[in-house]
Amino acid sequence: MDKSFLVLYRVETPLHMGSGTELGVVDMPIQREKVTGFPKLEASGIKGSIRRIFKQKDDYLTNAIFGPEDDGSEYSSCISFRDGEILLFPVKSTQGIFKWITCPFVLNRFIKNYNLFLGKNEKFNSIEKNQFYSENKDKDAIEVILEDFKFQLKRIKECSVLNKIISLIKEDENTPNYLKNKIVKEEIIILSDDSFRFFTEMSTEINTRIKIGDKGIITEGPFTEEYLPIETIMYGFVSVDKFMMDERDENTKKEKERLYKKMTEELKAERVNEFDYVKKVLNKNSYIQLGGNKTLGKGITQLILGGE
Repeated sequence: MDKSFLVLYRVETPLHMGSGTELGVVDMPIQREKVTGFPKLEASGIKGSIRRIFKQKDDYLTNAIFGPEDDGSEYSSCISFRDGEILLFPVKSTQGIFKWITCPFVLNRFIKNYNLFLGKNEKFNSIEKNQFYSENKDKDAIEVILEDFKFQLKRIKECSVLNKIISLIKEDENTPNYLKNKIVKEEIIILSDDSFRFFTEMSTEINTRIKIGDKGIITEGPFTEEYLPIETIMYGFVSVDKFMMDERDENTKKEKERLYKKMTEELKAERVNEFDYVKKVLNKNSYIQLGGNKTLGKGITQLILGGE
């Protein structure tokens, strides 16, 4: 039976995981869910980027975990990724530079997925719209301005799901201190589902670009690209099963024995499994590059791992 763990994806630099060109306001939009319109990160793009981390260590181990690059007929991947889903979205504010926003639909879906993929049955309190959450309990109501819109909000006294998310970010040793302080001291805004969808559609970054050829002449553009803004926090789940090598083949059996030997050396422990190895590598490599425009410094993303 495979085991899963939670991953938060914190956008460090603007992130463009594209859905191709479209005839719309933006030439190259980001990936979005068809039904909700919320931003998403396709699992295939996440898997490809994380595979590059493992490839830096050992090609053989990489192929054993992710499957052969050239031919998947011998054995398949033992690791699987779920799409990255939106959790907290940053919006410009006159109070504290920006605020993270979310909505009841997003938080309730997170709760459902958390219990489903991690095999838990945790109970979380109900969530309503037009509330704010903060560890600072001095205020029971606030007025906040997001972009050009004003919201009157009541404090939610207890929000166990946000407590869990904040704890993960706060306890991760790679999260910058200023961000830990911000997520603890400042408000997280719970808007209505419709208001949240509006901001995730209208408050992304839109960049205009051109492509210049060898002779300094514009060969393409201008065209516009959409990006997830910095400090967007997405989430997903990673599942790890036993290696899928076919032991009926004698050569494959020898390779598998060699693999377990290498894993034992890597983890320096007698009891070794694929799940622990994957988490160990990701804990040591907490930043990846997702999406396009790598040479422009785009898509640098922090991985924050939760418990299984």
